[in-house]
Amino acid sequence: LEALAARPGGATPKELSQALGLHLSTCYRLLNTLVSAGYAAHSASSGLFRLGPRIAYLHNGYVAALQPHPATLPFVHTLQLATGETAMFNHLEGDDVVVTATVAGSRPDSHPPGYAGMAIPAHVLAAGRVLLAGLPAAQFEAYLTRCVTLAGIPPFPATTPAVLREELARIRLAGYALDRGEGNPNVCCVSAPVSDGAGVVGSIATVAPCARFRREEQTLVAVNLEVARAIGALLTGAAGRDEPTVAGQDEPEEVVQAAMAARLMSVAESMSRVG
Repeated sequence: LEALAARPGGATPKELSQALGLHLSTCYRLLNTLVSAGYAAHSASSGLFRLGPRIAYLHNGYVAALQPHPATLPFVHTLQLATGETAMFNHLEGDDVVVTATVAGSRPDSHPPGYAGMAIPAHVLAAGRVLLAGLPAAQFEAYLTRCVTLAGIPPFPATTPAVLREELARIRLAGYALDRGEGNPNVCCVSAPVSDGAGVVGSIATVAPCARFRREEQTLVAVNLEVARAIGALLTGAAGRDEPTVAGQDEPEEVVQAAMAARLMSVAESMSRVG
């Protein structure tokens, strides 16, 4: 399926067998099985195979499972509007940082937004390291045990437990994490943790071309911290509202929307004072 996804225009069984190191007959058998289930499609005229319509069903189910709290989404858009750069919300899933919401930047040469579900080992990116910094000590040590080599994912460099511990200590003190082009000299990032009162539940991030990021770093850091605080305050309030009211009924939707609007207004006012 990944080989087909990498070839949206379609591929022949021979191309796929060579790419995957499979015998041609094995490749035909697998393709026919996928076609019969709807996960691949075959063009009789060209002989090419491509992804089938059933993939959309899987994708929709996966993205639905990834969705962050609905209250966070307006703030991801607010972050993008305030900076003009690509904005993302992320969470920790196993040992990976996973993008759960992304909004493309509107400025020239903005970093591509990627996609919901994009995952990479957490220690590799600022958005992941800021989540590792929020883990209880025992959970972080378990992460180190599982990822003992802390290998890099090309082009991102490898690290060591000692270096990572020092970096996470700096993140806890500063309240945010930075990527300064270590993996890609043209891509920088600032990420701040989001807490719901019980613990860190995600990270908000701005990704930008390094030349522009370095000129605007102070502003980008301040904006990300403000948005992270606003989301956290709203989620903390939402957690309290999850408790039944005295009458045993949920809080009216208009109250929830009013709380969200108030937080967005607070963020907008703070943005006007930044920089």
